[in-house]
Amino acid sequence: MTEAIAKQTGSLHYVVLVHLTALPSWLQLTRSQRQAVVAEHVRPAIDAYPAVAVRWIDTEGFSADCSDVLMADTDDLRAWNHLFESLRDTPIFAVPYFHLDRLVVGAEDAYIDYENATIGDASGTDLAEVRKLVTMKRPALVTARRPLG
Repeated sequence: MTEAIAKQTGSLHYVVLVHLTALPSWLQLTRSQRQAVVAEHVRPAIDAYPAVAVRWIDTEGFSADCSDVLMADTDDLRAWNHLFESLRDTPIFAVPYFHLDRLVVGAEDAYIDYENATIGDASGTDLAEVRKLVTMKRPALVTARRPLG
């Protein structure tokens, strides 16, 4: 990437969706045991990476595909990767308590970043103005996280 293109593109905002299914090993724990696993293992892993905002979404009452979705917002894919590696070292995956069904990573407005990098000024279009028109207001990153289970 040339220096000029790098200046145009800036950084991207990423959203990560991790589809999980709770396994019998998790479901057989009492609610207080689940909370203890989260407090002792999961919460410290999440808190170690403040550049990643994490939300836990229960889906079992609405979907047969997975029981839970971990949703992460970040501008720092390295921080996300380190957080996920940390989570892999917890009982969530080591026992395992959950099965990883699907992991989807997307970049918000990546097409605009691409257009700015490749056609920007040549098109005569002010892509920053286009972005203002088409970008939905992103909710503030969630900093208060709910416990699993």
